[in-house]
Amino acid sequence: MASLQAFEKLSDSERSRIISACVAEFASHGYGNASTNNIVRQLGIPKGSLFYWFGSKDGLYLYLVDLAMKRFVEAFADAARTWPNEILARFRILIEASLSFLEQHPNHYRLVMSFMDGEARHLLGPYMKEHWQEGLSVWANWFAGVDVSDFRSTPEEVDRLLMWVLAGIKLEMFALVDHRDTVGASHAKFMEHIDLVIRLLSHAIYHHPERWGYA
Repeated sequence: MASLQAFEKLSDSERSRIISACVAEFASHGYGNASTNNIVRQLGIPKGSLFYWFGSKDGLYLYLVDLAMKRFVEAFADAARTWPNEILARFRILIEASLSFLEQHPNHYRLVMSFMDGEARHLLGPYMKEHWQEGLSVWANWFAGVDVSDFRSTPEEVDRLLMWVLAGIKLEMFALVDHRDTVGASHAKFMEHIDLVIRLLSHAIYHHPERWGYA
């Protein structure tokens, strides 16, 4: 039986050291290839420690995902406090919040994105169902209150288009994770690229993009 309470009784510095090593392993190798043997060897702790604290590899992974997800949700909650009613402005806010989160917590970013993409599909559904009301619903509500009067297509089609574009942007962000020393230096240039993408999207989404400030 897992003894998470025993883990919580460790010193803050020791918990932080263990969590950092575990997050790095799962972020670098993914759920399927992450090795608890590698983690305990790196940390120099007894082999059964992780299973004593977390019960299983699934238990450890979900603990890490939950920590990373809470940080991620906090970042987006702050960004979404004053939503504009224009969808591409919201789109930009989401991307910049993601980029800032990536800069501050690169391994947490990769862990969250990989989990949301379904790398441990048997865990994703139950987790989302349990934690949806804790802040994850911001994803479903990002269209709420948007002015759709000038859309060329239905809101559902615009949402699908933006999700496709976001998937490509996420791949570029993953590339930044692999070159962490360039993440901060690339922020301004990356957002210049995003602004160009948004300007092009405005002509696909709106009948009158100039009405929304897009040339």
